[in-house]
Amino acid sequence: MTDAAPPARRLRFGIRVKLFAAVLGVTAMTLLGGGVSWLTYDAVEGLLGVVMGQSFPRVTNALKLAEASSRLTAVLPSLDLAEHHLQRETTAFALQQQGQRLKRLLDQLGRTPSGRSDEYTELRTLIDTLTTNVTQQDSLAERRLTFQQRLMEAQDALQRLRIDHRAALGGLMPDDATGVPPLPATAPLMEALRLVEMLFDRLARGESATQADAVASARRDFVQHAARLEGLSASLPPGPEHEPLRAVVHAVAALGSGEGNLFDIREGQLRLQPEIAALTRQNHNLIARVSIIVGRLVDGAEAEAQRSSARAEEELQAGRQLVLVITAGTVLGPMLFLWLALGRGVVARLKALARAMREIALGRLDTPIPVSGNDEITEIAQALTLFRDSTRRQRDRREVNEHT
Repeated sequence: MTDAAPPARRLRFGIRVKLFAAVLGVTAMTLLGGGVSWLTYDAVEGLLGVVMGQSFPRVTNALKLAEASSRLTAVLPSLDLAEHHLQRETTAFALQQQGQRLKRLLDQLGRTPSGRSDEYTELRTLIDTLTTNVTQQDSLAERRLTFQQRLMEAQDALQRLRIDHRAALGGLMPDDATGVPPLPATAPLMEALRLVEMLFDRLARGESATQADAVASARRDFVQHAARLEGLSASLPPGPEHEPLRAVVHAVAALGSGEGNLFDIREGQLRLQPEIAALTRQNHNLIARVSIIVGRLVDGAEAEAQRSSARAEEELQAGRQLVLVITAGTVLGPMLFLWLALGRGVVARLKALARAMREIALGRLDTPIPVSGNDEITEIAQALTLFRDSTRRQRDRREVNEHT
């Protein structure tokens, strides 16, 4: 008869292993909580870096861009309203500075990626065009002020000529109080005096005309009457009494037909006005478009900052919830493990073995011994079983010997 093969050795999961597993579980949960916290706060740090490094600077630069464009909008009309060259130069310099500031702010805003490259490109083109237009508008304003100054000088000259004309007329036709007999009122003299008044009238019409056609009509009449007046002036008798009138005639003719005459000045003003108006309208349209795009950039930057802040808050909230879950698992998991593994798997089994030992000690050798699991308590139960069986065999042999 061959010996029975020994039973296969099962994998042992002893009490020390269970306690080590419990401690390892607590450690793993603690490390997991720390890792989750680290990852959560690392993500939050990244989001805060985006907020502080990109979103907030973008909002700040966008607001500065809006402020600079508003200043440009407010200062731009002042160039057309400048009353002298110093004011014009100061205003033009301020506009150029605002234009350069707009470009710098736009460059700073464009360094932070936002998916609005088309708007940045369009805005840069608009600002470049606007800067160029400011230079042109400054040139037009300079010409306007120059024409205005020359027209004022022509008006002053016209006023002086009127005074000289009245003085000359007083010399030709003195009143009775002087006792000087008047010169004979010849037909050429009376015609010359009438033509001088007509020239004064045509100059006044040209000065106040609001249409180029009216200036041209006043010029034609002036040239025609001036030619006749020159002939009449030459036909007047020689003598010092007619020299003041001749001087007035020559001065009036030069004021209306010489180089840089009053009609040329007024026509230059009237030709300049449509150019100024067209450039002003173009600048207003550019400013309106710039304001729209800048408003969009400001809204986009603020929305991006709000989204980044919301994502950071969501990450923090999710991290807090996950840490709470891990903390609860860290506390409740070992307690549940100890209650199940140690309470039911160790303490209950030890109590059952203790009851069996007491029964065996009282001589009840048929007491069942619970044998379960694969740990140290199992070995104790197996040893107690061997003890009980051995004791029972010895008792049986002793009883057999007593009967024989």
